[in-house]
Parts: sequence; structure tokens; C-alpha cells
Amino acid sequence: MSVVSHLISNVGILPAENDQKNEDFASAWEREGTIFQLVADGNGATDDYNPASFCANEIRRFCDLYFKNVTNITEAQRIIGSAVYTANRVLLAYKKANGEKYTNDKFTTLTMSAILPNNQFVFAHCGNSRLYLVRNERIVQLTKDHTEAQRLCDEGKLKKEEVALHPDNSILSSALGFETPRIDVMSGTLQKGDIVILLTDGVHNVINLDQLHDIIFQTGNCKDACDGVAQVVNALGAPDNFSAIFSFVTA
Repeated sequence: MSVVSHLISNVGILPAENDQKNEDFASAWEREGTIFQLVADGNGATDDYNPASFCANEIRRFCDLYFKNVTNITEAQRIIGSAVYTANRVLLAYKKANGEKYTNDKFTTLTMSAILPNNQFVFAHCGNSRLYLVRNERIVQLTKDHTEAQRLCDEGKLKKEEVALHPDNSILSSALGFETPRIDVMSGTLQKGDIVILLTDGVHNVINLDQLHDIIFQTGNCKDACDGVAQVVNALGAPDNFSAIFSFVTA
């Protein structure tokens, strides 16, 4: 399998005007033919500490150590799940060791994927960053937001179309840095022509699926798609940090 990827991570317009830091983080790397990529949206970053990059670096360290010659999808899921759970334990231990400096408002969303050489891929998710799969020009969201509004929807107390505008849509029900986070680990199979997209909420809260579809198919490659996302988000005010990774499966 051949995959071409590109990523962006940007502070956004309004945070930049207020001298706020980019609390998002995006990363992509390859290990023995497997392509890893992740986006994270942290909260409570300081000059020397960002929960998003902290967890991302722990996950990469774990994957680089244990993800060796893995072709079995069950084994891949086990390692990816363990990597995310381990990052959460390390983050919790770091927060507790530093006392009041790192209180409970220090946490991060995390959505990642690992594309194996045999056309299979694993993805892990915690929070409200998202992973989309584009196939035959149709965009499908493979992750489910871990928010209070989505929980109400799942319980039948809120209609699907009401979730995006509900005041609790920005309140996370799970994130890394929580004592008992919900971490979803799933898998699938990719085909030539598929596009895997990872986005933080700084993108998907601003750009709808129709706009995202237009950006993808008007640009036609992952770099221009990332640039297109940045242009549209900035044109719409960019009220938050935003990150995106586009991966085109070319063979």
C-alpha cells in the first residue's frame, strides 16, 4: 500500500490575537511500513507543558518500542490501545507528581490511526477530535464524539440534528487526563483511492461536510487539501486552534 500524507496545526486567528498558545498537536511518522498519524487538542498548556504533545510523544515512544513486524490486526489493535492507555496513565502520574501546578483541567483529546502495509488500519479515539474516511466521494465519520451532548443523543434525549447546536456539545465526557477515560479502538480495511482525514474540533466546528467535500475534490492532493482547510477556517474566523491530517491511499 502506498499512502501520501500531509498535516497542519495552527493557532487560529482569535487565539493568536489574544496571545494564546497553540494547544493542538499533529504528528505523522512511519515505522516498519506502518504509517502512524494523530491529532490532539489539549487544554491547559503552559510554556513548558502541553497535554496534547505530551500524550502524543508518549504514544509514539510506545509504538516505536512495541510495534515491530505487526501484520495481524488483532495484535495491532492491542498495541495501539495499550499505547493510548499508557499515555493516559503517564499523564495522570505527571499531573499528580506536580500537585496544584497541573490540576484536573489539564487534559487532551486524541484521535490516531495506524495504516498497516496489508491495507488494514487501526484507529483509536478519545474526546471530540474526529476521523473520517472518504470512499467513492462519500465522507463517513468513523469516530463518535465523547461529549455530553452526544451522550444525551445516545440516550435518546436529544435529536441527532440538535447535537451540534446544543450548549453541552463542547463539554467532553472523556479525554486523556481523565481518571477513567473512554478510549475507542476500532479497525477497518482501506482501498486504493480512499482518503483518511483526522481533524480537531477547530476544523469540524467551523467547516461542514459539504465544505470539506468541496475542498478535497477541488484540490485533489493532501497538501492542497490541508492548505484549503486552513484557508477556509481562517476565512471563517478561526476561533480555535486547529489541526488536520489528510492521507491519500494511492496504491
